[in-house]
Amino acid sequence: MVQLKKEHFLSRHNNSIYALLLFVVVNSMAFFILDSINSIDEDLQEKDRQTHAEDYFRRLELRFDSYVAAAKTLRDRTVHHGGLTQENFEKESQLIQNYFKGFQALNFINTEGTLVWVTPLEGNEKALGKNLFKKELVKELLLAPKAQHELFLSPPLELYQGGKGLVFYFPLVKNNIFKGWINIVFRAQAVLSDILTPEERRSYSLVINDHKTDLLIYSDLTSQEVEGQNVYYYEFKLFDRIWSIGLVENGESVVPTALRWTYAFILLLSIVLAVTFKLYLDRWDEVKANLQDALSEATLLKVLGHDLRSPLTMAELLIEKLERQTQKLPEAQAPLLEIKKLFSVQSEMLESVRDLQLFKRRKKEIFLGPVSLFQSVERVKSLFDYPLQKKNLKISTNLDLENDIQILAHKSYFENNVLINLFSNAIKYSPNGGEIFVEAKEENSHVIIEITDQGRGLTKEMRDKFHRGEPLPSLKGTGGESGSGFGLLLVKNFVGLLGGEVLIKPGSPQGSIFVLTFPKS
Repeated sequence: MVQLKKEHFLSRHNNSIYALLLFVVVNSMAFFILDSINSIDEDLQEKDRQTHAEDYFRRLELRFDSYVAAAKTLRDRTVHHGGLTQENFEKESQLIQNYFKGFQALNFINTEGTLVWVTPLEGNEKALGKNLFKKELVKELLLAPKAQHELFLSPPLELYQGGKGLVFYFPLVKNNIFKGWINIVFRAQAVLSDILTPEERRSYSLVINDHKTDLLIYSDLTSQEVEGQNVYYYEFKLFDRIWSIGLVENGESVVPTALRWTYAFILLLSIVLAVTFKLYLDRWDEVKANLQDALSEATLLKVLGHDLRSPLTMAELLIEKLERQTQKLPEAQAPLLEIKKLFSVQSEMLESVRDLQLFKRRKKEIFLGPVSLFQSVERVKSLFDYPLQKKNLKISTNLDLENDIQILAHKSYFENNVLINLFSNAIKYSPNGGEIFVEAKEENSHVIIEITDQGRGLTKEMRDKFHRGEPLPSLKGTGGESGSGFGLLLVKNFVGLLGGEVLIKPGSPQGSIFVLTFPKS
């Protein structure tokens, strides 16, 4: 006895060491993997931000290319007409105003820097007659050596009406003599406000600066909101200006937040795992016995499926033999046909249960096609003629052949494993003289089918079990019919297999409503 106790103590002691080693190994591996994931995630986030910035800049380029094209067209028409009159100037302004988003004004500036013409006048009157050379930034731009020869884009400028504007300047030349500048003014907020799609705005806010002057061109955020934020800047050249596109992540990145929680979770999990592992080692014999029982049950299910196939096949052959021998007895043909139909359905159901296991192990594919609800319901109803007559039940439906509704499913599986089980269940628990309702309606790309009975209904606990995919307890029917509790489990499995959904709602005042949703064919 003393020896046995000593061996038991040593075994428990070794199990504790194994559990401690497991704790250390799991933690080390987990932290190594999480660190690697964190590094990879940072690289991926940087690439994602850079890709977004490049994408936004391409959109800007396309937008500004259209503005440049308008400016060049205006210049070419001016050269063609040998100059620019105020009348033509106002017509050109109207064209640009109607065509371009964010258009603020079209201006003509003479060689002395005075703004001579401006259109439209509404709100722009203050600019008329102003000498723009008095603004150092504008003077520097207009008196640059190439300003009399090439079109150029300004940094962000304060508009007379307030706010920031972007200005395209291009020189006006007549008979090779420089006459001044024409500029097109766009309001920056209007031009750039829709660069991000609503979906992208959920991830990023946009900040755009002029790199050379460090002036803010556009921002989704106020200056106070930008302060203290991590702004990731990417530089791009637009004409002769360099723009810095800054991205601000809206909210903390999901992965770093998740990693912090994951570190804490893994620490706790490794403790739980170590304790569980120790208990598992202490109960190894019991675990082995449970595993053996599980393997035996799986084997039994396989053997049962195989063994049931043979008697069903023999029964079908015997019925065919009886049909041939009773050809001269018309009254025997109808019952034999009904029995044959039932055996055939049982064979198909057995085969589909076998298929279900193959689908779950990914050893078989399923092919879906259009299934007529009217035809399927009528076929399954015909299988229950006798139990319906016996309990004086009626099945009512809003389906008809003329206005048939079709779902995308597998006809055999839908009829034999979904409808048959639901109809059988409804008949079993309905009171004598009751009614079962089958209604279907189309909603967008789906079809919703409701099967309502007037039976005793299912408790909330039973409905929750069904939705979790657990078998229900076996209950006697209103006529003493027995049940296995597995029929509804098959319904849930096959509805899911066919790409549909099923839930149970309580009836009013009693009974159950089975709601099935399938894709519309």
